[in-house]
Amino acid sequence: MASNDCNDVETILIKDNKGQKIHLFHDNQYRSAMLENLNMLRKNRQFCDVILQDIHEIYAHKVVLSSSSTYLFEMFMNHEYQPNNTNNVNMNGSLQLTNTLNVPQQFRMVSATNFESDPEAFDLIIDYAYTATLKIPESKVREIYSIASRLKMTNVAHRCGQVILSMLSAENCLEIRNMKAVLNDANLLQSIDAFIRQHFEKIVESSGFIDSQLPQIKIEFLLNSEQEEHSINDRHMLNEVLEWIRSSFEHDVLDLDRFKDRNTMLMLHYDKTRNEIQDCCQIESNSPEESEMIEDYKKLNKRIALIRKSLSQDNISNGFVKTSIPSSKPRQFLFTRSDSESSLCSSTTDGIGVNGGDDGQDDHQHDWKVLANCRLGSGNHTLVGLVSISAGQLCLLSITLRIKASTSKQNSLSESGQCEQDDPRQYCLIP
Repeated sequence: MASNDCNDVETILIKDNKGQKIHLFHDNQYRSAMLENLNMLRKNRQFCDVILQDIHEIYAHKVVLSSSSTYLFEMFMNHEYQPNNTNNVNMNGSLQLTNTLNVPQQFRMVSATNFESDPEAFDLIIDYAYTATLKIPESKVREIYSIASRLKMTNVAHRCGQVILSMLSAENCLEIRNMKAVLNDANLLQSIDAFIRQHFEKIVESSGFIDSQLPQIKIEFLLNSEQEEHSINDRHMLNEVLEWIRSSFEHDVLDLDRFKDRNTMLMLHYDKTRNEIQDCCQIESNSPEESEMIEDYKKLNKRIALIRKSLSQDNISNGFVKTSIPSSKPRQFLFTRSDSESSLCSSTTDGIGVNGGDDGQDDHQHDWKVLANCRLGSGNHTLVGLVSISAGQLCLLSITLRIKASTSKQNSLSESGQCEQDDPRQYCLIP
């Protein structure tokens, strides 16, 4: 046991409200000595009333763990068991609490087998609870951060977050951004997203981007002219397509695998009443908007639909409920230089933005957002966006811009004397 040095005691003389003298002695070493003594008791397995079981057993004291971890405090408070009860009880898929066999009755065992914890990282956190000294090896910082977040040890998680930010690179930022604990840490998430936006072009070229194996959604978007392609606002285009994807899925049904075998071609359909992003499968046959490119696309998707139907015994929905989604912004919104939506928000017809902030229907403020974007490919015809979708899951959204191919039906319209520049559907860059 640690001994106290009497020379390190501060003496103060005060008076109470009755004028009586009171001598106060403040021992500056008592707190550290108390922790040192408790840690010695733990190491000697003395007066321990809980065992943390992972790959190995860690003897500890409930009172120390409860004062360090809100999670463990709530668990000890809310889960009391009879001495002879030996059944495992799952705690929301994480820690389990069982009675301990072959040890004194007052012991309780916390099994961390389902906690997905790293033994070394877990030991370092327990050491912190008993010593107030946090050791964070860079090789274990993610593991320590994840465990501390689950245990609601905010001080430990905050310090780990600082180390994580200092280690961010183009190679590891996407992997770190996808950590479950990071998604629940608003400040750390904001800092990582800012890093990704600032270095996205470098990230796309890094080995970490190739190895990330993020789900990818590939879209082809048809435009009327090269002038439109050169005038496109990349972020607005990505936002509108992302909104189309979100609105196209049934409630709580989001299967990104559907895009792996589905060739998706979109266009912005215009009429006098409204604008809407439309799957080209919905273009009516023999209509002026139909081209050979669209005809081929419709045939391909019919074949894919037949294959799916033959593979499925029941008519399970393919995840889509609509293929035409009203655009949340006017058409010229895609062709304005400014990335700000404020000047055009008043023109929104349905009040639903990409982030869902207006209707309050999203449970996660980081869902359905374009985090960063750039252009790729020869000729820069492909927009690539890193997007956050349901529950903060990262996904790559690539949009290849294509010009509608002319057909005899369309040529007949152009030969009738209608000038391209008179077509209200054609837009140049709006400052």
